[in-house]
Amino acid sequence: MEAYVDDLVIQSKTKGGMLNDIQETFRNLRKINMKLNPSKCSFGFEEGKFLGHIVGKQNIKANPNTVKAILETKYPQSKKDVERLRGKLAALKRFTSKLAERSLPFFKTLQGCTNKKHFRCTEEAEEAFNQMKRHLAPLPDIVAPTMGELISVYLRLWRYFQAHPIQVVTDQPIKSVLERPETSGRLAKWSIELGEHKITYVPRKAVKAQVLADFIVEIPNKKTTEVNTTTTEQSDPEAWKLFTDGASSLEGLGAGFVLINPESLEFTYALRFEFQATNNKAEYEALIAGLKLAKKMEVQKLQIFTDSLLVSNQVNDNYVAKEPSMKKYREKAKELMGTFQSCTIKQIPRSQNKKK
Repeated sequence: MEAYVDDLVIQSKTKGGMLNDIQETFRNLRKINMKLNPSKCSFGFEEGKFLGHIVGKQNIKANPNTVKAILETKYPQSKKDVERLRGKLAALKRFTSKLAERSLPFFKTLQGCTNKKHFRCTEEAEEAFNQMKRHLAPLPDIVAPTMGELISVYLRLWRYFQAHPIQVVTDQPIKSVLERPETSGRLAKWSIELGEHKITYVPRKAVKAQVLADFIVEIPNKKTTEVNTTTTEQSDPEAWKLFTDGASSLEGLGAGFVLINPESLEFTYALRFEFQATNNKAEYEALIAGLKLAKKMEVQKLQIFTDSLLVSNQVNDNYVAKEPSMKKYREKAKELMGTFQSCTIKQIPRSQNKKK
C-alpha cells in the first residue's frame, strides 16, 4: 500500500489477491479506528486518480481535465488570469520539459503589474502561450524503465565540485557508508577523493511530486525476496522479530525499526532525534526504541536483527564497550532485553535488513 498524507492506494498483482489486500487494509484501519469517505473510495481499477494524476499499472498520466482546462483557456487578460494559469501549469510540471523556460514570456507580463491598468499583452507572450498549448496537447506518460534497459548518466560535475560547496539531498546513508572505519577497496578510494571537496549530506524530505515518481518506479514486477533470518537454532514460531537501523546526519539522528508479529503483520516506525551523535549511537537508539515498543506491546519472545556488527557483538559480550557512552547504551539495551521471556540479537548483512 502506498500512502501520501490521507491518500491511500492498494496495489495488487492479481484480482484474487486484491480482495485479500483490501480485507487486510480494512482490518488494520479498524484497529486504529480510522474511517474512510465512501464517496472517495474506488476498487478494482487498473488505473485511477491519485494526487491529481492518473496512475496506471506501469505508467502515470497527466490529469486530462487539467490539460483540457489549459487548452480551452484564452490568453490571459489580467494579472489574476496569469496567476490562475500558473497554478494549472504547476500541476503538469512533471510531464513538461523546460516548463519554466516555455512560460517565462507570459509570466514577464507580471513584472511591475500592481493593478489591472498596468497589465499589458505582448506578441512574444501570446506566441509563447500558443506554443505552450501545442506542446501540452500530446503530453507523454511517466513510465518506469523496463527490466534490463540501458540507462546512461552523463556527469560533467568535477569543475562544480572544485568551485562550489555541494549539498547532496538523499534518503540513502551515503555519508555513513563512506565514513565507516571498515570501508575498504573502491569505497575507500571514493571516500578519499570525495573528502577533498566540501560536501554535505541532508535527508530528502517528502515531496508530493516525488511520491508519484517513486510510486511508478517501485511497482514490483517480480515477487520480492523474503529476508533470510534462519539461524543454526530452531526458530521459535511464537517469537516476534525486530529489525533495527540507525544513521546520523548534520540535522541529527535518524532511527527506524520494523516489528513483525508471529502472524507476519508488520509495524514500521521512523524516528528523528534533534541531537548529534555517531552512527553507532544511532544504531543503539533504534534498538532501544524498538525494545521499548515491544515491551509496551507485551511481547514475550523477541528475535532482534541488526546490520550493526558493533552493537550485536557488544550486546552479546563478544566486544568490550570501552567508551563510557557505549557502555551506557549497552547496559540499557541488555536491561531491556532482560525483561523479555526470551530475547536474542543477531547481526545480518545490510542488504538483508528488513528496515531497508
